[in-house]
Amino acid sequence: MVCIGDGCVWTLVRRLGVAVRVNAIIHLGGGVVLAGTFPNGEVWRSTDFGLTWALVQSLGSNQWVRCFTTNGAGVVIAGTGSNGEIWRSTDYGLSWNNQGTLGVQTDIDSLCWCSGSVYLAGTYPSARVYRSVDGGVSWSFVANFGGNNYVLSLVYQGFNIALAGTGAAGEVYKSYDKGASWVFFKYSGAAVSIRALTLGRSGLTLAGVGLTGCVWRNRYFGAEWLQVASFAPETDVWSLAFLGGNVFLAGTIPSAQIWKTPDNGATWSLAQELLPETSINALASLGAGICLAGTGPSGQIWRSAPLPPAPVANFTGAPLLGDAPLSVQFTDTSANSPTEWLWDFGDGHLSAEQHPLHEYAGPGVFTVSLKATNAGGFDVEEKIGYITVAAPPPVFSPAWSIRIGPV
Repeated sequence: MVCIGDGCVWTLVRRLGVAVRVNAIIHLGGGVVLAGTFPNGEVWRSTDFGLTWALVQSLGSNQWVRCFTTNGAGVVIAGTGSNGEIWRSTDYGLSWNNQGTLGVQTDIDSLCWCSGSVYLAGTYPSARVYRSVDGGVSWSFVANFGGNNYVLSLVYQGFNIALAGTGAAGEVYKSYDKGASWVFFKYSGAAVSIRALTLGRSGLTLAGVGLTGCVWRNRYFGAEWLQVASFAPETDVWSLAFLGGNVFLAGTIPSAQIWKTPDNGATWSLAQELLPETSINALASLGAGICLAGTGPSGQIWRSAPLPPAPVANFTGAPLLGDAPLSVQFTDTSANSPTEWLWDFGDGHLSAEQHPLHEYAGPGVFTVSLKATNAGGFDVEEKIGYITVAAPPPVFSPAWSIRIGPV
């Protein structure tokens, strides 16, 4: 299944299960990608930029994988729902060890790696932040943002600065010491949730908001906190991804819409809408314009890649001159890898082959054209008077005869 829009081709590459939600996707580098599911708590792994997937481990039938984070050097932390367990991998997600629980009937809704061996985890429904300083092996409680609140998102901006987004109260908290201590930072509105936080360049951070379908922007490590978009009421901006440069994607629920900004969130356009009755639960950028989207409740993984450049049509034919009937071999020499061809031989006949052999039955001068097409567009090359077919030479039939023998 393929969807095309906004300069990208989105392809359904895998369904991880029926009535399954792909909650988390993370790129570990070098084309290695992990996906975590709800409600079966499975970790899936791809080594070819999301094209193919293999199940590597189930973290428990009563668990679900809520989030991932990585230090980019092989260590991956996974946070689960239901029993609030921390799982840790040191081999790019191939094997996992349970590091213990942060609370019974607790969801670990957010994780982030700060730097070195420092990791942060945020929980629901207790709105607590936990911190690890030994690479995710052990964890300590450091903050509580309120009984009716919960920590849905975390991001490390650099220079020891971290942000935490909360649910229910719509608050953002800030740390200046890699999560060791926290202060109230910004308020985004009553009864809203800061569902997603993602980092761009130079400290720019975007926040996806639940219930109002808004996106907020934080620039200059906290000097600005402004609403920059509102997609639809009663919509959650559940996921965000930074594609590089000034480009971000935002995914929504309950609609499966993907929005795109080319200017650090200042303006947005609808880039793609996937299948109805699905939602975008996770987005991840893999570089080179490639992005993955995880959906629920269909358990699908979609993959986008930039549209290829449109073909530059061209062709050759041989021979170009001859007597009828003349068979001409045409060869497509178009650039940029067309996938469809439409030939017009100028004598009322067409062909959809790439390299057709065509016979001209009668004399004439024929204009030949080729329309070459791929997902990026099409191009037409027309060669006027390209084929010349002469009438066949007359067959010699003498009007007299020679008779040998007696008259």
